[in-house]
Amino acid sequence: ERALRDDQRERDLADTLARGDHDGVALGESGRCAEHDRRTVDRQDRAQQPEAGRMVVGDDRRGQRAPAVVDDLADELPIDRDRVFFAGHSNGAMMSYRMACDRADLVRGIGVQSGALMTSSCTPSASVSVLHIHGTADDNVPFNGGLGGSSISRTTYPDPKVATATFADHDGCDQPPAATVDPDNPDVSSRTWTGCRSGSTVRFTAVTGATHAW
Repeated sequence: ERALRDDQRERDLADTLARGDHDGVALGESGRCAEHDRRTVDRQDRAQQPEAGRMVVGDDRRGQRAPAVVDDLADELPIDRDRVFFAGHSNGAMMSYRMACDRADLVRGIGVQSGALMTSSCTPSASVSVLHIHGTADDNVPFNGGLGGSSISRTTYPDPKVATATFADHDGCDQPPAATVDPDNPDVSSRTWTGCRSGSTVRFTAVTGATHAW
């Protein structure tokens, strides 16, 4: 049943791209099976993924299949292989980081929310742009790392901010990052690394008071 749902999502993505301007492609994962609102994790998911946080760290089906999805879309649609982006929330964010680490030849950039870098070895073969958004009140994947009180997978997470620092270092970005606060919303602050190789940019945006799913 889960495989059918995954296949349907992929077909829906292909249909969406076919209807619009598809000179680039963005693939994403919502994190439904991991650190999401408890109401979105059904009993079957809990039984099949008792420690869902491991799904991205190990040789999971989604991580293995994502490059093949891009290949399939490229066979059917005139996408620009230099403009492939991954995006995700929670476990989907971890999937996106995994792809950026392992398949930088495929991924131009990633946009993530409420996730963390869950692989101990990250050596991208090329520069990758990163936008990471995280709420300071996230109790599933804590803003400063650790085990959150609302964690479903009971995983102890690394500090999410380490992820962007890792990519900024790899991309050869200027140090230190520029610190800014949104003039229209003082709850939103960012640290942005520029001057990176190949024109990439790395940014970590904190949202004061925001929780995991907001």
